[in-house]
Amino acid sequence: MKPLLWSVAAFGALGLLTACGGDVRQPPASTAAGPPSLPAGTGDQTSAKPTENPCPSPNVPATTDATGVFLIDTTDQSLRRVAPMGQFSWSPAGPVLAVSEWGGPEGCPPPGRLQLLEPATGRTSTLVTGNVGSFVWAPDGQHLAITTFETGHPGQTTGLRIVDLAGEGKVAFAGNIRDVAWAPDGARLAFVQAAQPGGPGQLLIASLEGGKLQSIEVPPDGAGVAWPTFSPDGRMLAFITFTTDFKGYPASQYLYSVAADGSNPRQLFATGDALRAPVWSPDAATLLFEVATYQHGDIFAVDARGGADAVKLAEGANPQWSPDGTRIAFISGWCASFDLAVMNRDGSEPLNLTPSLPGLKVHIAWSPDGDRIAFDYFAPDDRRGVYTVRPSGGEPTRLAPALERVSWSADGRYLAGFSVGGRGFCGG
Repeated sequence: MKPLLWSVAAFGALGLLTACGGDVRQPPASTAAGPPSLPAGTGDQTSAKPTENPCPSPNVPATTDATGVFLIDTTDQSLRRVAPMGQFSWSPAGPVLAVSEWGGPEGCPPPGRLQLLEPATGRTSTLVTGNVGSFVWAPDGQHLAITTFETGHPGQTTGLRIVDLAGEGKVAFAGNIRDVAWAPDGARLAFVQAAQPGGPGQLLIASLEGGKLQSIEVPPDGAGVAWPTFSPDGRMLAFITFTTDFKGYPASQYLYSVAADGSNPRQLFATGDALRAPVWSPDAATLLFEVATYQHGDIFAVDARGGADAVKLAEGANPQWSPDGTRIAFISGWCASFDLAVMNRDGSEPLNLTPSLPGLKVHIAWSPDGDRIAFDYFAPDDRRGVYTVRPSGGEPTRLAPALERVSWSADGRYLAGFSVGGRGFCGG
């Protein structure tokens, strides 16, 4: 069990389902009025400013037997490959997809880049070149926080940059940085800075005005920290801390909340098992989280202000709030027997949405209007693929072949996901 605890506590990107795929967190919903527009894109390819891509990624209909990042247009169920392999994230302010490439097509330097894609036009511009690690959109969709890494050492970040859509750097921080989270006002960032890759580290809040750093005291003394996340109203910060045993593995894990200025720490939960990243309710009142071992997972809810014990809502994994905060979608079961289900926010009236699709589902995503839930389905036959289903029930609709970690564009028209050449984490 210890290796799972280490991966969950120290490496946020791996998620709870280390054995079955994991999940990626989404940036907070934007209140910006209208989508961002991409810059014209001229200049030297090695510049930090956007350039028209001289070696565009394939933007034609494709099958997911190929490895890469794909887009699904839900209006006509068309599928296209937009990048070889890398990470991706939708702007919260409009249908613009940021995609990192960990190596361009042959003869197309540089070895890595971060691109912006407008699906409606197919237009692509290169925002940043070089070794791009993780990246997170600001709530207004006008900036990205980007970690960089040393060549040949993708797990060792060298710093954090904030850039706008013109590729201009606003502020930068050095060191091994992970688990970056924006405050809803876009004026602050929380992140973990560690002395060694994957090591314990300290929790910092950075102000983008002047680059001022504030260290947040993490209880208990000497504990590591992971997964900081601001509440939707920006008033609180939740995170997980962990202590280690003599072998360096996490021994105990804790869920904490603090005021956004670092004051008034509250321990909300403690366990000897694995905790996964907390998820705020849209009204900022409640935190969902998971407690997991290799064989079992439980979903809990707790008042973010403290004062009451956490309540177990269901057995399962990957809880996701509906946009209006009234319902929770989650994966019921474990690994080979996963089903997609929904329940009320208090855990009542659970409903299995996939009785006709027995087998493994891992990643789920609510549409922005809350009318559909997208999920990936790993099956040993031709039913495998990306589906959507109404939260009220009914027969799921298959949109495309096998894609993983699907997520919606802000306008609800597109889904992005990646394929590992027709293979999945648990799908074989």
